[in-house]
Amino acid sequence: MTAVVIVAAVAAVAVGSPAAVALEPDTAAPYPHSPGTTVQDFPISVVAERNDAIVLNGMGSITLDFGADSSFDGGVRNVTAEDIEVTIIGESDQRTVGAFEVTESGGGTIALDFTQRVPVAAGDRILVEVANVTTPSADGQYSVSVSATTPSGTTEGPVSVGYRVASASVSFPNQTASQFNDTQEITVSGVVPNAGYVGVFTVNENGSRGELVGSTEPIVARYNQRNYTVSLGGDVEESQRLEAVVFYETTGDNAAVRLNESLDPAEDAVVTNDGVPANTTGYVTTIDADARIAAGSEYVPGARLFFDQGEPNTGYQVQAVENGTLG
Repeated sequence: MTAVVIVAAVAAVAVGSPAAVALEPDTAAPYPHSPGTTVQDFPISVVAERNDAIVLNGMGSITLDFGADSSFDGGVRNVTAEDIEVTIIGESDQRTVGAFEVTESGGGTIALDFTQRVPVAAGDRILVEVANVTTPSADGQYSVSVSATTPSGTTEGPVSVGYRVASASVSFPNQTASQFNDTQEITVSGVVPNAGYVGVFTVNENGSRGELVGSTEPIVARYNQRNYTVSLGGDVEESQRLEAVVFYETTGDNAAVRLNESLDPAEDAVVTNDGVPANTTGYVTTIDADARIAAGSEYVPGARLFFDQGEPNTGYQVQAVENGTLG
C-alpha cells in the first residue's frame, strides 16, 4: 500500500499599517534670510518615522548637504562643532546632543558623527542649527538634503527640506511728522527678517549715520513687503533727512527669544543683500512753529505758535494776554 502525504501550504499575511516613509521633511529657515549672507543661525529639522532604522537602532550620524540643490551657490566653510547645535524634540521633552565631530566635504556637505548612540523615538523632531553658512546669491526657493545613519551604517534618507531666500528691503517716503505729537509716528515699508527691526537715524553733515531716533518692535517675518510704524517720540524737532536701516537681532539662539528683545545698534547687525546694506533715506517735515499754544504759557515776541485744536481753513486770534502770558 502506498501512503500519500498531502501538505497544505499556507501563506503568511502581515496585517497592519504600511511602513512609514523614512524621515519626514520638516522646516528650514536661514537667519537672516537675505541672499549672499553668512547667517547667524540656520535651523534645519526632520521628523523620525515609525520603523525608521534610527528609531529601531539609534542614530550614529546625520548629514546635511546644501549642495544637493544644483542652484546653491552659497558656501559652507570652516564650520566647527561650536557652530552647530543638535536637539532632539519629543512630544513632552527635548534634549541637546552635545558630543559629535564635524566633517566638511566639497560641495556644501556637513557630516556630524556622534560619539555615542543617540536614541530617537518615532515622531521625534531632529533639529540641527548651523552657523557659518552663506546663503545663495539670489532670491528663491532652495532645499537642503538630510540623511541620518545608524551606528551600524544603515541610512535613512536623504530627504529634501525646503527654505527660502528673500532680500531685505526698506522704503522711506517723504512725509510730515509733528514734533508736538508725543509719538510723532512715521511709516516705512519693506521686507524685514524674522525678529528684525527697522531703525531710523539722523544723518550727519558728512552723510554718515547719526543718532537712533526711533525703531520698530521685533518683526515677525512673512517675506513680503509690509508697512511699519516707527515712533520718533517727538525727538525730531526740525525738518530733515533721516535714514531707515534694516537690522537683525544678534541676541538669543531662537526666534522666541529674539522677539522679546529691542534694537541696540551697537550690538545688532545691519542686514545686507550680497553685501549691500538694506537702507534708504527719506525727508521728514516737521511743523513750522516754535511752540505749541497752551493756556498759561509764556512766549517770546514773534514766536511762531502751533494751535493743534483748530479747524482747517479757520482763522484764530489771541483774545487775552496778561503780563505776556496767554489767558
